[in-house]
Amino acid sequence: MDISKEDQVNILVTGAAGLVGSHLVDRLLLQGHDVIGADNYFRGTEQSLNWAMQQRKFHFVKGDILEISKWGLPKVDQIYHLAAIVPTRYFYDAPIDSFMVNAVGTKHVLDFAKETGVKKVLHASSSEVYGQPTKVPTPETAVSHLQSPDVTTRWSYAVGKLAGEHLAQAYSRWFDVVVSVRYANVYGPRDIGEEHIIPYAIHRSLNGEPITLHRGADRRRRTFLHADDCARGTQLALEKGENGMIFNLGSDEEITVLDLVKRIMAMCGTRVDIGYDAKPIGDPNRRLLDLSKAERVLGFRPEVSLDQGLRSTLDWIRNGQ
Repeated sequence: MDISKEDQVNILVTGAAGLVGSHLVDRLLLQGHDVIGADNYFRGTEQSLNWAMQQRKFHFVKGDILEISKWGLPKVDQIYHLAAIVPTRYFYDAPIDSFMVNAVGTKHVLDFAKETGVKKVLHASSSEVYGQPTKVPTPETAVSHLQSPDVTTRWSYAVGKLAGEHLAQAYSRWFDVVVSVRYANVYGPRDIGEEHIIPYAIHRSLNGEPITLHRGADRRRRTFLHADDCARGTQLALEKGENGMIFNLGSDEEITVLDLVKRIMAMCGTRVDIGYDAKPIGDPNRRLLDLSKAERVLGFRPEVSLDQGLRSTLDWIRNGQ
Protein backbone atom coordinates (compact mmCIF):
# COMPACT_ATOMS: atom_id res chain seq x y z
CA MET A 1 0.00 0.00 0.00
CA ASP A 2 1.36 3.42 -0.96
CA ILE A 3 1.98 5.92 1.81
CA SER A 4 1.44 9.62 1.20
CA LYS A 5 2.88 12.34 3.38
CA GLU A 6 -0.65 13.36 4.30
CA ASP A 7 -1.45 10.05 5.97
CA GLN A 8 -1.81 10.44 9.71
CA VAL A 9 0.42 7.51 10.58
CA ASN A 10 2.04 7.70 13.98
CA ILE A 11 3.20 4.18 14.91
CA LEU A 12 5.77 2.05 13.08
CA VAL A 13 6.03 -1.68 13.80
CA THR A 14 9.06 -3.42 12.31
CA GLY A 15 8.81 -7.18 11.94
CA ALA A 16 5.08 -6.62 11.51
CA ALA A 17 4.41 -9.93 9.76
CA GLY A 18 6.03 -11.98 12.51
CA LEU A 19 4.35 -13.73 15.40
CA VAL A 20 4.48 -10.89 17.93
CA GLY A 21 4.47 -8.13 15.33
CA SER A 22 1.25 -9.21 13.65
CA HIS A 23 -0.58 -9.58 16.96
CA LEU A 24 0.67 -6.16 18.04
CA VAL A 25 -0.42 -4.59 14.74
CA ASP A 26 -3.93 -6.00 15.15
CA ARG A 27 -4.08 -4.76 18.73
CA LEU A 28 -3.02 -1.22 17.78
CA LEU A 29 -5.45 -1.06 14.87
CA LEU A 30 -8.36 -2.23 17.05
CA GLN A 31 -7.53 0.68 19.37
CA GLY A 32 -7.84 3.11 16.45
CA HIS A 33 -4.16 3.90 15.88
CA ASP A 34 -2.63 4.64 12.49
CA VAL A 35 0.02 1.96 11.91
CA ILE A 36 2.80 1.34 9.44
CA GLY A 37 3.87 -2.29 9.39
CA ALA A 38 7.24 -3.14 7.88
CA ASP A 39 8.65 -6.57 7.08
CA ASN A 40 10.78 -8.28 4.42
CA TYR A 41 8.95 -11.63 4.82
CA PHE A 42 12.17 -13.41 5.79
CA ARG A 43 10.03 -15.48 8.15
CA GLY A 44 6.79 -13.59 8.62
CA THR A 45 4.03 -14.11 6.07
CA GLU A 46 1.46 -12.00 4.26
CA GLN A 47 -1.20 -14.27 5.72
CA SER A 48 -0.39 -13.02 9.22
CA LEU A 49 -1.46 -9.54 8.12
CA ASN A 50 -4.63 -10.55 6.25
CA TRP A 51 -6.95 -8.64 8.56
CA ALA A 52 -4.63 -5.67 8.96
CA MET A 53 -4.29 -5.25 5.19
CA GLN A 54 -8.03 -4.62 4.99
CA GLN A 55 -7.92 -1.76 7.49
CA ARG A 56 -7.90 1.84 6.30
CA LYS A 57 -5.45 2.90 9.00
CA PHE A 58 -2.84 0.27 8.13
CA HIS A 59 -0.02 0.82 5.66
CA PHE A 60 2.55 -1.80 4.72
CA VAL A 61 6.17 -1.41 3.65
CA LYS A 62 8.15 -4.36 2.36
CA GLY A 63 11.78 -3.67 3.14
CA ASP A 64 15.00 -4.74 4.81
CA ILE A 65 15.56 -3.17 8.23
CA LEU A 66 19.14 -2.36 7.24
CA GLU A 67 17.70 0.02 4.63
CA ILE A 68 15.07 1.77 6.74
CA SER A 69 16.38 5.20 5.72
CA LYS A 70 15.38 4.40 2.10
CA TRP A 71 11.78 3.47 2.83
CA GLY A 72 10.44 7.00 2.43
CA LEU A 73 8.43 6.88 5.62
CA PRO A 74 6.21 9.75 6.78
CA LYS A 75 6.53 11.22 10.27
CA VAL A 76 6.05 8.68 13.05
CA ASP A 77 5.87 9.30 16.77
CA GLN A 78 6.48 5.78 18.11
CA ILE A 79 8.43 2.75 16.92
CA TYR A 80 8.01 -0.83 18.06
CA HIS A 81 11.19 -2.43 16.74
CA LEU A 82 10.52 -6.17 16.54
CA ALA A 83 12.37 -7.09 13.34
CA ALA A 84 14.86 -9.88 14.02
CA ILE A 85 16.25 -13.19 12.80
CA VAL A 86 14.76 -15.49 15.40
CA PRO A 87 14.62 -19.27 14.73
CA THR A 88 17.09 -21.24 16.82
CA ARG A 89 18.76 -22.89 13.84
CA TYR A 90 20.06 -19.50 12.73
CA PHE A 91 22.01 -19.25 16.00
CA TYR A 92 24.25 -21.87 14.40
CA ASP A 93 23.66 -21.62 10.65
CA ALA A 94 23.66 -17.86 10.07
CA PRO A 95 25.40 -16.05 12.95
CA ILE A 96 26.53 -13.17 10.70
CA ASP A 97 23.04 -12.47 9.35
CA SER A 98 21.62 -12.84 12.85
CA PHE A 99 24.02 -10.29 14.30
CA MET A 100 23.65 -7.84 11.41
CA VAL A 101 19.86 -7.74 11.68
CA ASN A 102 19.58 -7.90 15.47
CA ALA A 103 22.37 -5.44 16.33
CA VAL A 104 23.20 -3.33 13.28
CA GLY A 105 19.55 -3.25 12.24
CA THR A 106 18.68 -1.83 15.65
CA LYS A 107 21.27 0.92 15.18
CA HIS A 108 19.70 1.81 11.83
CA VAL A 109 16.28 2.06 13.48
CA LEU A 110 17.64 4.24 16.28
CA ASP A 111 19.45 6.48 13.80
CA PHE A 112 16.24 6.88 11.81
CA ALA A 113 14.30 7.67 14.98
CA LYS A 114 16.88 10.24 16.12
CA GLU A 115 17.03 11.97 12.76
CA THR A 116 13.25 12.16 12.27
CA GLY A 117 12.20 13.22 15.77
CA VAL A 118 10.52 10.03 16.97
CA LYS A 119 9.49 10.38 20.63
CA LYS A 120 9.24 6.77 21.82
CA VAL A 121 11.08 3.58 20.80
CA LEU A 122 10.66 0.01 22.02
CA HIS A 123 13.40 -2.53 21.33
CA ALA A 124 12.36 -6.18 21.44
CA SER A 125 15.11 -8.25 23.03
CA SER A 126 15.20 -11.79 24.39
CA SER A 127 15.68 -13.81 27.55
CA GLU A 128 18.54 -15.44 25.64
CA VAL A 129 20.69 -12.50 26.80
CA TYR A 130 20.92 -14.20 30.21
CA GLY A 131 22.72 -17.18 28.70
CA GLN A 132 23.11 -19.79 31.43
CA PRO A 133 21.30 -18.02 34.30
CA THR A 134 22.69 -18.52 37.77
CA LYS A 135 19.56 -17.15 39.42
CA VAL A 136 16.09 -18.55 38.75
CA PRO A 137 13.59 -16.88 38.52
CA THR A 138 15.88 -14.51 36.64
CA PRO A 139 15.50 -10.74 37.26
CA GLU A 140 16.42 -8.02 34.77
CA THR A 141 19.52 -7.21 36.86
CA ALA A 142 20.99 -10.72 36.49
CA VAL A 143 24.49 -11.00 35.08
CA SER A 144 24.69 -12.54 31.60
CA HIS A 145 26.60 -15.81 31.33
CA LEU A 146 27.36 -16.38 27.65
CA GLN A 147 29.87 -18.99 26.58
CA SER A 148 32.85 -18.19 24.37
CA PRO A 149 32.09 -18.27 20.61
CA ASP A 150 34.82 -20.87 20.07
CA VAL A 151 32.72 -23.21 22.22
CA THR A 152 29.34 -22.57 20.57
CA THR A 153 27.80 -20.01 18.22
CA ARG A 154 24.48 -20.38 20.04
CA TRP A 155 24.95 -17.02 21.69
CA SER A 156 25.30 -15.10 18.40
CA TYR A 157 21.62 -14.25 18.72
CA ALA A 158 21.94 -13.28 22.39
CA VAL A 159 24.97 -11.08 21.70
CA GLY A 160 23.10 -9.31 18.89
CA LYS A 161 20.11 -8.68 21.14
CA LEU A 162 22.31 -7.55 24.03
CA ALA A 163 24.15 -5.18 21.70
CA GLY A 164 20.76 -3.77 20.70
CA GLU A 165 19.95 -3.16 24.35
CA HIS A 166 23.22 -1.29 24.87
CA LEU A 167 22.55 0.78 21.76
CA ALA A 168 19.06 1.61 23.01
CA GLN A 169 20.56 2.82 26.29
CA ALA A 170 23.19 4.89 24.49
CA TYR A 171 20.58 6.55 22.25
CA SER A 172 18.06 7.12 25.04
CA ARG A 173 19.20 10.72 25.57
CA TRP A 174 17.58 11.70 22.28
CA PHE A 175 14.11 10.31 23.04
CA ASP A 176 11.38 10.76 25.59
CA VAL A 177 11.24 7.00 26.17
CA VAL A 178 13.36 4.08 25.02
CA VAL A 179 12.65 0.69 26.59
CA SER A 180 13.72 -2.90 25.92
CA VAL A 181 11.63 -6.01 26.57
CA ARG A 182 13.06 -9.49 26.99
CA TYR A 183 10.72 -12.16 25.64
CA ALA A 184 10.78 -15.81 26.71
CA ASN A 185 9.40 -18.49 24.37
CA VAL A 186 6.52 -16.69 22.67
CA TYR A 187 4.01 -18.94 20.88
CA GLY A 188 0.50 -18.91 19.50
CA PRO A 189 -1.45 -18.71 16.24
CA ARG A 190 0.77 -17.51 13.34
CA ASP A 191 3.83 -19.26 14.74
CA ILE A 192 4.74 -20.83 11.40
CA GLY A 193 7.15 -23.60 10.58
CA GLU A 194 8.67 -26.10 12.95
CA GLU A 195 11.63 -24.18 14.41
CA HIS A 196 9.87 -23.81 17.76
CA ILE A 197 8.85 -26.73 19.95
CA ILE A 198 5.11 -26.04 20.13
CA PRO A 199 4.29 -25.84 16.40
CA TYR A 200 6.81 -28.61 15.75
CA ALA A 201 5.15 -30.97 18.22
CA ILE A 202 1.66 -30.08 16.99
CA HIS A 203 2.50 -30.65 13.32
CA ARG A 204 4.26 -33.95 14.03
CA SER A 205 1.49 -35.18 16.30
CA LEU A 206 -1.25 -34.36 13.80
CA ASN A 207 0.69 -36.05 10.99
CA GLY A 208 1.51 -39.13 13.06
CA GLU A 209 5.25 -38.51 12.69
CA PRO A 210 7.90 -39.20 15.35
CA ILE A 211 9.11 -36.31 17.51
CA THR A 212 12.80 -35.80 18.24
CA LEU A 213 13.79 -34.00 21.43
CA HIS A 214 17.14 -33.16 22.97
CA ARG A 215 18.34 -35.47 25.71
CA GLY A 216 17.28 -34.27 29.14
CA ALA A 217 13.86 -33.12 27.91
CA ASP A 218 12.36 -34.68 31.03
CA ARG A 219 14.42 -32.26 33.16
CA ARG A 220 14.65 -29.09 31.06
CA ARG A 221 11.96 -26.70 32.23
CA ARG A 222 10.51 -23.86 30.20
CA THR A 223 7.74 -21.27 30.33
CA PHE A 224 5.75 -20.13 27.30
CA LEU A 225 4.16 -16.73 26.68
CA HIS A 226 1.13 -16.51 24.42
CA ALA A 227 1.41 -13.96 21.60
CA ASP A 228 -1.69 -12.08 22.79
CA ASP A 229 -0.13 -11.59 26.23
CA CYS A 230 3.18 -10.67 24.63
CA ALA A 231 1.60 -7.99 22.43
CA ARG A 232 -0.24 -6.54 25.42
CA GLY A 233 2.91 -6.48 27.55
CA THR A 234 4.89 -4.92 24.72
CA GLN A 235 2.42 -2.06 24.40
CA LEU A 236 2.34 -1.55 28.17
CA ALA A 237 6.13 -1.34 28.24
CA LEU A 238 6.19 1.57 25.80
CA GLU A 239 3.18 3.31 27.34
CA LYS A 240 4.13 2.96 31.02
CA GLY A 241 7.87 2.30 31.01
CA GLU A 242 10.32 5.07 31.83
CA ASN A 243 13.31 5.98 29.70
CA GLY A 244 16.03 3.34 29.78
CA MET A 245 13.97 0.64 31.48
CA ILE A 246 14.21 -3.07 30.63
CA PHE A 247 11.40 -5.54 31.31
CA ASN A 248 11.07 -9.30 31.34
CA LEU A 249 7.96 -10.51 29.54
CA GLY A 250 7.18 -14.17 30.05
CA SER A 251 5.08 -16.64 31.98
CA ASP A 252 5.63 -18.29 35.34
CA GLU A 253 3.80 -21.52 34.37
CA GLU A 254 6.74 -23.94 34.19
CA ILE A 255 6.68 -27.29 32.42
CA THR A 256 9.30 -29.78 31.27
CA VAL A 257 9.77 -30.06 27.52
CA LEU A 258 8.76 -33.72 27.61
CA ASP A 259 5.55 -33.00 29.57
CA LEU A 260 4.75 -30.22 27.13
CA VAL A 261 4.99 -32.61 24.20
CA LYS A 262 2.86 -35.21 26.00
CA ARG A 263 0.22 -32.55 26.68
CA ILE A 264 0.21 -31.57 23.02
CA MET A 265 -0.19 -35.19 21.92
CA ALA A 266 -3.12 -35.60 24.30
CA MET A 267 -4.80 -32.50 22.85
CA CYS A 268 -4.22 -33.81 19.33
CA GLY A 269 -5.66 -37.19 20.30
CA THR A 270 -2.59 -38.98 18.98
CA ARG A 271 0.44 -40.79 20.29
CA VAL A 272 3.69 -40.75 18.33
CA ASP A 273 7.15 -42.07 19.04
CA ILE A 274 9.57 -39.77 20.85
CA GLY A 275 13.29 -40.03 20.14
CA TYR A 276 16.28 -38.13 21.42
CA ASP A 277 19.42 -36.51 20.08
CA ALA A 278 22.32 -34.71 21.74
CA LYS A 279 21.56 -31.65 23.82
CA PRO A 280 23.10 -28.53 22.22
CA ILE A 281 25.97 -26.90 24.06
CA GLY A 282 24.73 -24.00 26.15
CA ASP A 283 21.07 -25.00 26.27
CA PRO A 284 19.95 -23.94 29.78
CA ASN A 285 18.12 -26.36 32.06
CA ARG A 286 15.60 -23.73 33.19
CA ARG A 287 14.26 -20.55 31.62
CA LEU A 288 12.02 -18.84 34.16
CA LEU A 289 11.89 -15.05 34.29
CA ASP A 290 11.20 -12.90 37.32
CA LEU A 291 8.10 -10.91 36.31
CA SER A 292 7.85 -8.76 39.42
CA LYS A 293 9.15 -5.58 37.76
CA ALA A 294 6.71 -5.85 34.86
CA GLU A 295 3.88 -6.48 37.31
CA ARG A 296 4.87 -3.56 39.56
CA VAL A 297 5.59 -0.95 36.89
CA LEU A 298 3.36 -2.05 34.01
CA GLY A 299 0.61 -3.96 35.77
CA PHE A 300 1.44 -6.88 33.49
CA ARG A 301 0.56 -10.48 34.26
CA PRO A 302 0.05 -13.20 31.64
CA GLU A 303 -3.65 -13.95 31.22
CA VAL A 304 -3.65 -16.85 28.75
CA SER A 305 -2.99 -20.20 30.45
CA LEU A 306 -0.77 -22.73 28.73
CA ASP A 307 -3.73 -25.04 28.06
CA GLN A 308 -5.75 -22.18 26.54
CA GLY A 309 -2.81 -21.08 24.43
CA LEU A 310 -2.00 -24.58 23.20
CA ARG A 311 -5.64 -25.06 22.26
CA SER A 312 -5.75 -21.81 20.26
CA THR A 313 -2.52 -22.72 18.47
CA LEU A 314 -3.74 -26.24 17.71
CA ASP A 315 -7.05 -24.91 16.37
CA TRP A 316 -5.19 -22.45 14.13
CA ILE A 317 -2.97 -25.18 12.69
CA ARG A 318 -5.89 -27.60 12.24
CA ASN A 319 -7.83 -24.93 10.35
CA GLY A 320 -5.05 -24.66 7.80
CA GLN A 321 -3.31 -21.67 9.32
